[in-house]
This record gives sequence, C-alpha cells and structure tokens, in this order.
Amino acid sequence: MTPENTPPPEKDKRARHRSPNYPGIGLRAAVGKITAVYNQDGLAASPKPAALKHMGFEKPHGEAGRVLSALKSFGLVEEANERVKLTQRGINIVARPEDDAQHVEALREAIIGPDIYRELLREYQTSG
Repeated sequence: MTPENTPPPEKDKRARHRSPNYPGIGLRAAVGKITAVYNQDGLAASPKPAALKHMGFEKPHGEAGRVLSALKSFGLVEEANERVKLTQRGINIVARPEDDAQHVEALREAIIGPDIYRELLREYQTSG
C-alpha cells in the first residue's frame, strides 16, 4: 500500500475516564477570597471583574476562573448577569463570629459542598 491509500489509524474506542471535579483551592483559601470581597463590597453583588480584583487577580484568566469555580462548588458565591454575589452560606461565614452556631454550620455545609469531598467523607466515614 502506498501512503495515499493507507487508512487512517483507528481511534481508541475505550471510554475516557475523567478526573472528578474538585475545587482548585481549599476551603480556608476560599474563605479568604470571599472575605476580601465582603470587605470591599459588603453584601452587594460585585461585577465579576471587580470581584476577581478583590480576590487578588488583575484580570480574568484560567486561575481566576478555577478559584471562582471552587467558590461556587463550596456554595460560597453565585454568579448571575456577570455579577458575583455571596450566598447565605458565604455571608454566615464572613459576617458572623467564629463561635456563632450559624458560622460553624455554614463551614460544615461548605466542606461537603464539592462532590468529591462528599464522596470521600462517605467512603471513609467508618474508618475515620
């Protein structure tokens, strides 16, 4: 066979295994990011570029997107109409004292927000 008549190589037909979604930053860092937004804008929804700037990013890029995605997976912010707003969970974390029951509960809820964290807790619940 000549190169012109060579059939294209067959593609691997096995299903690809994707890594599970996981937050790009930990909860402690996420709380730091929403605290910075809260300190600048309070409870008002911030334009997305302003919120990212408050978090320490000069402009939207890959890392900023991963951080924003992590904040959403923890249930700390929501995004609508190109604005970023703290959720009630996020507000309870940044606006209430650390010994407040709602602050503590919001942190507990946030830690099991990402699916991968919830799966790991369920899998290792009995073994600790």
